[in-house]
Amino acid sequence: MPSRSIRSRVIPARRYPGVLAALVLAVAVTGFLARPAVACIGYGAYQHWVTSLALPSLALDVVCVGDLAYVANGAAGLQVIDVSAPESPRIIGQVALTGTAYDVVVRDNVAYVAAGSAGLKIVDVSDPTAPLVVGGVDIASNVYQVELAGDVACLAAAGDGLVTVGIADPLDAKILGVAPAGPGPGW
Repeated sequence: MPSRSIRSRVIPARRYPGVLAALVLAVAVTGFLARPAVACIGYGAYQHWVTSLALPSLALDVVCVGDLAYVANGAAGLQVIDVSAPESPRIIGQVALTGTAYDVVVRDNVAYVAAGSAGLKIVDVSDPTAPLVVGGVDIASNVYQVELAGDVACLAAAGDGLVTVGIADPLDAKILGVAPAGPGPGW
């Protein structure tokens, strides 16, 4: 399991273009509590705290698509948060996963979740109020990160290193290959 260090990520403009206020994942781990915070970004002196939202588990990653934030919420799976009103974000959908949600990428109404011991989980988010696990692949070791490159999901897996998964058809994902990381954890 990764260390409980503080992790902070600002949503890149390529994932949330043209927006003055965005969800910022500011995970300050105190005990076992972590909250994503909504804040104004990109304008120096105009940045200010807006609000926070309590989540069921650790917020380990977040990506915004339009007015929705998708949160890899540790043991609580995937949370979908409506951030259309930054001062009052609200959870509108969630789905439990068999593993721990560490990382999430969303493309074409499909969320790809690095789910620790459960490998890669593929979630249909076309109805954000009712996300549904529609597929995935099991990996021999924990998956901590996922990135997409065309029709391939690249997974960082402890022990296995880099695992590539074909996702041309998200309902029929298949492992394409494994590039071992060498000694030590692969993530």
